[in-house]
Amino acid sequence: MKKNLYLNQKGSALQIVLVIFMIMSFGISFYVYMMTLELNNYRYIDILMKQKNLEIMLTRYYLDQMENDLLISDSIEYDGYDISYQVEDMATYYDIITEICFDEERYIFDVKITNDFSVSFVYEEG
Repeated sequence: MKKNLYLNQKGSALQIVLVIFMIMSFGISFYVYMMTLELNNYRYIDILMKQKNLEIMLTRYYLDQMENDLLISDSIEYDGYDISYQVEDMATYYDIITEICFDEERYIFDVKITNDFSVSFVYEEG
């Protein structure tokens, strides 16, 4: 007596639903992960742009103070940033070390401004 085995070659409906569910959940998880990375990148770019704008404003402030011959060391607070700078007059140029603190982060940059108002930057990790 021969036994006929009937194998389901097409798969059952439950298996098909399970595979579709796994593919959809993987796609949604990947999409959420990528959106989280995008959001973090946008925040990082926003912080960098704010820092650059602040550096430009501070450099302009230093140049204005040099024109008025009043450039001295000081500490200021601007828009949630704690800014302190030390000015050293080296006769031919000013060496200005600026420390910026915000949200438990800190960075330092060094600005050298010559008497003919040319500017150079040196950055340090804080």
